[in-house]
Amino acid sequence: LMFMRTEVQRIAQSYSTDGGVHWEQGVLNSLVSSLSPIWLTRIPTTGDLLCVWNQSTSEETATGYYRSRLTSAITRDSGATWQNFRTVACAPGSKNIGRITNPDPPGFLQSPSAMPPELDRIPPEGHRTVRHPRIRFIDDIAYVTFDDRWYNQQGEKFKDPDCRRDKWMLRAVPISWFYEE
Repeated sequence: LMFMRTEVQRIAQSYSTDGGVHWEQGVLNSLVSSLSPIWLTRIPTTGDLLCVWNQSTSEETATGYYRSRLTSAITRDSGATWQNFRTVACAPGSKNIGRITNPDPPGFLQSPSAMPPELDRIPPEGHRTVRHPRIRFIDDIAYVTFDDRWYNQQGEKFKDPDCRRDKWMLRAVPISWFYEE
């Protein structure tokens, strides 16, 4: 199973039956997504697939909040169905939610910039994104890393090296956490 990011608010997926030499035509799956990197991995203790990605609504994507929430979900049937949606990381001002339901139909939608265009929507401390997830498993612990990037009111990345700006974050959780509702 291969996942691909798209500009149509869904993750595209394709299957290979010969170890990745040939691939079926890609199709959109049911996971609502922004144009952001995706991490798909197999949980070693269960064999289930775990996906971590930036789930966002159409409004969030259109207003620059397309990488403000990292969501996880599990599939036990090679991507046919997904369950156990959890918020792994969430930037201030974004909602901590499970699965985004009743989304708009797939269609082209791209964020206008890395920053929300309306400065009045940007918190005084700046705009923050959580993105580029990675996962490693050791025993029964999942180590999730992601980039935590903050922008100031002018749309510039903070330059102060003493502040927690544009840093890789680590979240360690028991594998069982991904199975909780």
